[in-house]
Amino acid sequence: MRTSLRIHHAVLFSLLLFSFCALAQQPDYVVSQRLRLTAPANGLNGWLEVLSDSRLTPELQKQMWGVGDWSFVFPENDPMYKVFEAKPPRNAQLRISADDGTDIKTFAIDRPLTRVKEAQLLDGKTSFLVAVDYSVGFGSYAGVTTQILDVSESQFRWTAATSAGAKDVQPIRLPQTLKSEWKLVPYRKNKDILWVFCRPAKVAVAGREFVIGYVRYRFDGQHWVKYERLRNGIWESDEPFPARSYFR
Repeated sequence: MRTSLRIHHAVLFSLLLFSFCALAQQPDYVVSQRLRLTAPANGLNGWLEVLSDSRLTPELQKQMWGVGDWSFVFPENDPMYKVFEAKPPRNAQLRISADDGTDIKTFAIDRPLTRVKEAQLLDGKTSFLVAVDYSVGFGSYAGVTTQILDVSESQFRWTAATSAGAKDVQPIRLPQTLKSEWKLVPYRKNKDILWVFCRPAKVAVAGREFVIGYVRYRFDGQHWVKYERLRNGIWESDEPFPARSYFR
């Protein structure tokens, strides 16, 4: 019995040692996504790249996305659990690089997982939707948040909006959680962004403990403008998305 246990522990130790040695030979980051940049649209011919911790394989990222971090994927007796416990995954980065391989600019993301896709929001102009995973495995308000990025003249330019009737300017952040959802809808030659969310009321009254926010982002020809309406009620993402008439 003791001999079997010693063999079992020796095998586990060997697997763990092998994992450490293999990971030590990997680069810190690998390019997990590449999206094309062109001189007419972005000011240079090159790439927008997502850099991820080299230990976060595509399959592992798929398992983690929208769920939580590595600790929700690996059981505690898995050798990789010990690896990530000793050294958690590095946060992702965005990088602008030229066709000749020159690194132009890097932007640090505050979480390990991010995904980027293209979207045409303004009369055929291509922007990038940068989704960052803030999932923690539980809760109604944690999930994936998307921001809108334009790459211009080798710079990262994050889209912001001015609140209607005010001068408050804030980055457009679009959470997707149990109590929040968003989508793009056509408006003339552009796209509006509709975002619905539910949160506790600032002043709780019986029967009115929660409010639903209906937000429309619209480009007015020069700037993005945020229009918001609040109503008492409860909404969750497993319900149909509200009709456009709810949004200002």
